[in-house]
Formats: sequence, structure tokens, C-alpha cells
Amino acid sequence: MPQNQPKVYLETHGCQMNVRDTETILGLLEGRGWEFTSEPAAADLILVNTCSVRERGEQKTFSELGKYRLLKSDNPRLLVGMAGCVAQQVGAEALARVKGLDFVIGTHNIHELPDVIDERRRTGSPVVRANFSYDDAKVFQAPVRPSERKVTAFVNVSIGCDHKCTYCIVPMTRGSEMSRRSGEILAEIRGLAEAGIREVTLLGQNVNSYGKQIAGELSFGELVRHVARIDGIERIRFTTSHPVDVKRDLVEAMASEPKLMPHVHLPVQSGSNAVLRRMKREYTRERYLEVVRWFREARPEVSITTDIIVGFPGETDEDFGMTMSLLEEVRFDSMFSFAYSPRPGTPALKLDGEIDPGLVNERLIRLQKRGNEIADEFLSAYVGRTVPVLFEGASRQSGSELMGRTPENVAVNVPAPDCRIGRLAAVKITRKMTHTLRGDLPSAGAAAA
Repeated sequence: MPQNQPKVYLETHGCQMNVRDTETILGLLEGRGWEFTSEPAAADLILVNTCSVRERGEQKTFSELGKYRLLKSDNPRLLVGMAGCVAQQVGAEALARVKGLDFVIGTHNIHELPDVIDERRRTGSPVVRANFSYDDAKVFQAPVRPSERKVTAFVNVSIGCDHKCTYCIVPMTRGSEMSRRSGEILAEIRGLAEAGIREVTLLGQNVNSYGKQIAGELSFGELVRHVARIDGIERIRFTTSHPVDVKRDLVEAMASEPKLMPHVHLPVQSGSNAVLRRMKREYTRERYLEVVRWFREARPEVSITTDIIVGFPGETDEDFGMTMSLLEEVRFDSMFSFAYSPRPGTPALKLDGEIDPGLVNERLIRLQKRGNEIADEFLSAYVGRTVPVLFEGASRQSGSELMGRTPENVAVNVPAPDCRIGRLAAVKITRKMTHTLRGDLPSAGAAAA
């Protein structure tokens, strides 16, 4: 490689959509001759891809950007930029909050990044690009990173959200929902399969409403079936689902398509109908339980995971009790749970009934304790079983181990120095860890594929 090849350091916060956006950024820059580095001090460009779902994440973003700009004293050519949801949310305001910030690029403007860098270098002035675009050919641009191929890949099927949950900032940072045309999705996945990708995760803020903006387009369940016909793709996952938009065709695909993995992330947020109304979630507790039942009847081994918010304005002890009882009834295999975080511009800011932070913390601790106990039981049930695991890469715990996932999306670490990444193998689970599993390859002849 040329000695003067520019280097980029990328830091990614938040959801899988941001991870996929980071992959797009790397593809764009690699096409212009950039090289990735894991060391901020070695970079000519530091870019933080941000998340604004919670206030703490936003504060962390500005703290890190302030720290990174100090590196400019050692490298005058260093550019420091902000991308993602916070960038979309605050726009030019970020330049005032972080002295020395070189550019701000929003969620719909990622495809403009090379031009933004060129403009910053040419003019010497900070650049802000944070406007919504509904040109799907640009918004869904997804260049390939051939030097960084893995065996799993995220594939955008939609962006944005048309629901108006009162606590949620996503419509303000990702825009109105826009589906990508199925032909482009399938073409991308065929290309990924040819390059060695064995598992794809179909991404959207709400995958269940895929296609509704395009006359004659496939439904999400139909799209999944088309993906399942692509040779080389062995596993299909999807995220995230809004319970109100789950249709029977997706449930039927779960029942009949073995490539569709038995895992559904189904955010419930609260077990109380009164809180769900204030959140404007558009479903009831009863409807949520019905959807859970659909999936479990279709695929008894399906893993159901969720998101829960504690301390939403007006949440009473009875409301919280309803959430605890829902946890017992569904028995989520894992959950992400958070104290309510007020976000700028959201309707929830106008709601009465702010709850004492100490009480919110007590409720959150209680919820997480019980949720962890249930998750522990779920993981314990794996011990002694032999399950198919797709090896994705090196384990974080040891360079001599590989990490893969069960069909239910549980991480498994295996001592397998001679096993290749991309192998789908039968693994005997030997031990449960806090959030993961450990296992062994029973024998060289035990490969599942």
C-alpha cells in the first residue's frame, strides 16, 4: 500500500442501522483510497457515528468528539466529523458545541461523505449536510468492502419510521419511512452470497411495514421467501419489528422457511395498556401477547427478545406491576431495559406525571434482576445440547477461539483454532456464561455444513 494512504478511524454507537451505515462509510472511503485504522492517533479522519435514542449517548458523543479534536495538535491534517442520528438532530449546532469539528453529516447524506471531505479540505470551512432526502438510489447506496468480507451482513430494506411513538426521536433523525425496492435488495444479497456471505440480517426501523409505500411491492413476508431462494444464503434474520405491523405472512414464513432463524426482537416497551396509550404504541397488551403466541405456535423454539422503558411519565405502581407480570407471562429470552430518557422535540415532553428518579431506578433494578434470572434459565437449558453454530469470527475472549451464533442468536465461544470462519458446525454446549455460551466441536465429523 502507498505510504501516504490516508487512514480513517470510525467509532459506532447505537443500533444495527448505525453499524450498517458504518459499513457503507467504509466502502465509500475505501473506494477513494482510504485505509481503516483501529488507532485514533494514527488517523487522518476520525468519524463518530452517533446515536440519539438516549440522552446519555448524546452526551457521550460530544465528550468523545471534544477529546478527539485535541489530536489535531499532533496532526494538522486530521479531520474530525460527526455522522448519524445526533448529527441529523442537531445539525449546525454541533459546530458550536465542539470547537474544531470539521463536518456534520446526517443519516440521509452518507453518500455525500467523499464530497464533504473534499469540500472541507478545499474551502477550509466546516461543512454541514443534514437534510432529509427521499432519493432512494442515493439513500440506500451500499458500496462493497471486499477487503473486509465476513460471513454475515446487514442489508437495509427500509429506513425511517411512520409511527409517532411519543418518546421516540427516530422520526426526527431517520425521517419518514421509505422502503427500498425488492429487486435491489435481492440483487445485493445475491452479490453477497457470491462473495461468501452465509447469513443476512434484513434491517429497518420497522421491517414489518416494508413495501407499503410502493404500489405492487412485496410484503415483508414475501420478501423473506424470495431471500430464502438465493443459493448460498443459509440463514436469514430481521430487525426490528413493530408489534402492530406483524402480519400472518411473516409468521407463516417463520413456520415454513428453515433458513429464517427462530428469533424475533419484538419491543413491547410496557405491559400496561394505559402506558402504551400514552406512548402511542398503537397496540394493547392483549394484541402483543397474541403476536407472541403466533410466533410460538409457528416455531415452538423461537426466541423472543424485547425492549422495555421504565419510568415513562405517569407510570404508576400498578402500571409497573403490569410490566412485571408481562415479563413473567412471556418470559423473554433477553431484553434491553432502560429508564425513560426525555428527548428533544418528542411529544412525551409535554406529558404530566414525571416520576422521581430514585423510584425509577428501583423499578429498573427490579425489572432487570428478574429479567436476568429468566434469561439465565434460557441459557442454562442449552447446556448438554448439541446445536448448529455459524462461526462468524475470532472470540473476544481468546485468539485461539471462535465465536458463532445459535439459530436463536445466542453467542457461543468455541476452542476451535483449526476451524474456519464461515463453517456451520454442530457444537456441544458445555457451559453457560453471563450472556453467552461455551461449547466444543464433538468431533471433526460433526459438521452441520
